[in-house]
Amino acid sequence: MVVLSFLLAFSMAVPLAMTYDHIEFASEGTIVGKRCGKIKYDSDIDGAAYGIVYLSVNFLILVSFIFLYGRIGCNIYGHLKRNNRVKNKFTLMFMIITLVFAVSVIPVGIILTLEGIMHDFWDNLSRNQLIVVLWLYHTYLINNFINPIIYAFLDPEFWKATKTLFKCVCKVNRTQEP
Repeated sequence: MVVLSFLLAFSMAVPLAMTYDHIEFASEGTIVGKRCGKIKYDSDIDGAAYGIVYLSVNFLILVSFIFLYGRIGCNIYGHLKRNNRVKNKFTLMFMIITLVFAVSVIPVGIILTLEGIMHDFWDNLSRNQLIVVLWLYHTYLINNFINPIIYAFLDPEFWKATKTLFKCVCKVNRTQEP
């Protein structure tokens, strides 16, 4: 599974090296700076191909999350017949992880597709639009740092260890006060 994940990530990253370069971009007629951006193509479909593939692959990943988490949920429900609290925590955790993945990946795919179709996509944005689009362009990072937090805070062992840590820290602070 790790090798498959690596191959998928590698196959999604390689086209970026061939289709992106440093591009000057302007906002409201003045050059703002350079950014890593898509090389302009003669054909709209050539430019949009990576965005479409990106959205399609991430849609398949989202569907697989729903399917696999559903299977895990069925197993949990079968083994934990009486403990509804644990069932609800797992269900909530899987739903949040799937939702965060969708919210963090879909805007990036849409922007990748739009910049491939519209050759002057970045040039026609106002300064405020540019700020919003650049923020949306980097929402994939949300998934990377939120997932460990979700797993950690919905895990009872993590909470127990956190409480123990804070008790120790508070105890040390009390003994050091005059």
